[in-house]
Amino acid sequence: MTATTLTPESKPVLRWPLDVSTGLDSKTYILRDQQGVALEAITVPSAAMAIISRFDGSKTISQIANDGSAFGITVEIVLNLAQELERRFYLQSPLANARWELIVADFKSSPVRKAVHAGLVYPSDPTELRQQIQQYLANSEPTPLADLRLEKVTAMITPHIDYHRGWRSYGAAYKSLEGLPAPDVIFLIGTAHQASRGFFHLSQKAFATPFGALNSDQEVISQLARLSGSKRLFEDEILHKREHSLELQLPFIHFAFSQQTLPRLVPILVGSFHHLLQDSKSPREYGEVGEFIGALAETIKSLRSSGRRVLLYGGVDLAHVGQHFGDQIRVSDSGLEKIEERDRELLARIIRGDHCALFEHIAEDQDARRICGFPSIYTQLAALELAGVNIRGHTIDYRQAVDRKNDCVVSFASAVWEEL
Repeated sequence: MTATTLTPESKPVLRWPLDVSTGLDSKTYILRDQQGVALEAITVPSAAMAIISRFDGSKTISQIANDGSAFGITVEIVLNLAQELERRFYLQSPLANARWELIVADFKSSPVRKAVHAGLVYPSDPTELRQQIQQYLANSEPTPLADLRLEKVTAMITPHIDYHRGWRSYGAAYKSLEGLPAPDVIFLIGTAHQASRGFFHLSQKAFATPFGALNSDQEVISQLARLSGSKRLFEDEILHKREHSLELQLPFIHFAFSQQTLPRLVPILVGSFHHLLQDSKSPREYGEVGEFIGALAETIKSLRSSGRRVLLYGGVDLAHVGQHFGDQIRVSDSGLEKIEERDRELLARIIRGDHCALFEHIAEDQDARRICGFPSIYTQLAALELAGVNIRGHTIDYRQAVDRKNDCVVSFASAVWEEL
């Protein structure tokens, strides 16, 4: 156990980002540290969660206890709870900060980004993983894509939801695109689920999979960074360490192109555009976003002019709705229908390759459905337009993962675009 220095006059601060979910009995909460500083998830009773939620640095332990005295809350109860959280690295503290610095240093020193979700979301054994993907493909229904020319495919999206819930959409995409020629470079663009200082985050590391590593294209990444401002693009590279939005694409990519020359990756994480919505500002009007999309477009044009095949690939989900995500009204059957209706409207706009219409759709209701893939899809479509690539798209699959117990629904889709 680590030592604790908390006293009744301390002002505890809960570390973020944390993933908070409801326990199986609905009477507990499960806390997981997204940064990996804490060694394990912890389960806390609902009553304790009411106290923990007040650990924001604004009040002392004594003040928090005094506020809850009518409910039997004492200084000892609050102090013991805070001390236990500190021991487990769930509070901000010198020890937690030191652990985080070690994690960052270790990540920076490694040339390979480890497959942190192998053995959790998918098998870590390559034989088992290959069999699992083959089963997904065998049990998925391909979507007939009229007149699609595989050699002209220039962009696609698949979900980043876990395979257990999303395998049909992953499988439908790869079954529908069977025989796709391997691109030379994949710009792999996904959602940065953790808060960060900038919008875009690059990595030059190879990305490990149970099948072997997929190498990054360091020359292309350096060119993109040089055009857009290298320092800020790598400031929060640590976000790649545990992010699943890119990792969950890698086993399928490796499997699909294993009989060809494996493509090289340009891994890009995209942060939230939410405050741009609040400012009613189109993302490309914002300096940092516009500069990066311009740099991405120039890099795409340069690669294409040299004869290299390019694929922009988004690992994205769509809507996140329900009380689990902060909505006041529970999700109902009619609510699910409304979500799908709006999602289909969104898909119709992005299938046209229209990033402006995508932004207008999101701005209509200030992203009420929490479309987490919006920034990544916008970046893909805007860069292709600026690069002079005319495209048409096809929706391959659309689904909703509904959890009625925790009152939440996540929607997702797979789609493909070809150059005209």
